[in-house]
Amino acid sequence: MTDDPTPTAAEIMAREEPVDLPEGLVPPAPDDAPADDEPACAPPGDVPPARPGPDDPEDPARACAALPLNDFGNGQRYVRHFGEDVKRVPRIGWHVWSGSVWQHDPDEIEVRKLAQQLGALITREIPHLVLEDWQMQVLARERDLRARVKAAETRLASAPDEEERAAA
Repeated sequence: MTDDPTPTAAEIMAREEPVDLPEGLVPPAPDDAPADDEPACAPPGDVPPARPGPDDPEDPARACAALPLNDFGNGQRYVRHFGEDVKRVPRIGWHVWSGSVWQHDPDEIEVRKLAQQLGALITREIPHLVLEDWQMQVLARERDLRARVKAAETRLASAPDEEERAAA
């Protein structure tokens, strides 16, 4: 090969560069570096990050209630709820923020765990749903039908059955 003066991306990334750290923050000593088989940092703690409440205008449930109930809407919900904590790097894969570093998620396990939380998060959207008139009519009819069924069950329970009528 020829002597190419252009450094490769790996060479550039391997170079150390000075970083201004916040006051009181000390970089780890080279001896503190994790072994190759150890994660770069501890997994996030059990305490979830503070989320806005249902009355907060920044509440993701309020914003997500207007999204479509399909795969496209669920993708948007995923971004709304977890977008700051996940990142997809082309040709490398998914990364999840651990609280201090981006950790590679080669098998997409952590990303899927977050996706599995969407079902419960969608239920938080219910108080914020705005139904159309025809949907309100369907709900009203359903309530009326339930009341009729309950009344019919009550009448049947209090009416004598066929055996009692035959014995009389």
